[in-house]
Amino acid sequence: SFTIEEGEWIGVIGPNGGGKTTLLKLLLGFLEPESGSIRLFGLPVSEGRGRIGYVPQSLGFDPKFPISLVELVLTGRLSQLRWYGRYSREDRQIALEAIEQVGLSDLAQRKFSELSGGQRQRALIARALASKPEI
Repeated sequence: SFTIEEGEWIGVIGPNGGGKTTLLKLLLGFLEPESGSIRLFGLPVSEGRGRIGYVPQSLGFDPKFPISLVELVLTGRLSQLRWYGRYSREDRQIALEAIEQVGLSDLAQRKFSELSGGQRQRALIARALASKPEI
């Protein structure tokens, strides 16, 4: 058991196979605990996980899929998407600001598949930032 209070910083360290990735998958709701419970912000994981920004180690995607960097980052705003399926001006502004934060503004319209590995990783960080996570 553990509790992390607002403003605290933690590191999760341990050997290979020690459960670090499993812990993160449980917190994100990708796995269900076999026993016990997990609460985020006092809520069940299904309700609290939208408040967490997550950057995967890699993104499995078809390189032929024609998505631009800005479109990828906008997917970080999907939870804010309006019922009629259009991003707002505010969503687009937030995405552009996140792209700027990671230093990729000059590549915003470039296809994600054309980016280098490091640029792709920064794009995924921008996507997580665009969701405006609390964690």
